[in-house]
Amino acid sequence: MSLDKDKPDFNTGIMSAFTLTQVASNKTIFFGYGQSANEHDVHLISCVKGILHDLHTHSNIAPGAGLSFTYEIYVNGVGTGIIVTVSGAVDKIGENETDHFLIDHNDQVSVRLITPIGGGVSRHTASWKVEIRA
Repeated sequence: MSLDKDKPDFNTGIMSAFTLTQVASNKTIFFGYGQSANEHDVHLISCVKGILHDLHTHSNIAPGAGLSFTYEIYVNGVGTGIIVTVSGAVDKIGENETDHFLIDHNDQVSVRLITPIGGGVSRHTASWKVEIRA
């Protein structure tokens, strides 16, 4: 299956996730429906089959000079390669509108977040699109 971003498609939905509390520096967590060190505890369940794409992320603070936040979509406990890295003392928003991944009904979807050593405590949100396919 291919993704045709130039063709309007009214069969696209949006999924989103957020951290419930602040995330400390030097942590790897998963978030979806809540946040946890264990992906299985917080995943969202896909109710459709389709193409997951266009990951957008936001944090309430920038990572800091020379530091980065790294986000990756996980499906069924495995990284998809849809990754966003937000770096520096200014940026809080990131996006990956290039990569995509096929998902199916009942797939478990979450976001892995890696925070840097020396960064501040932070809150995070992520959203992505799913182009529904039969």
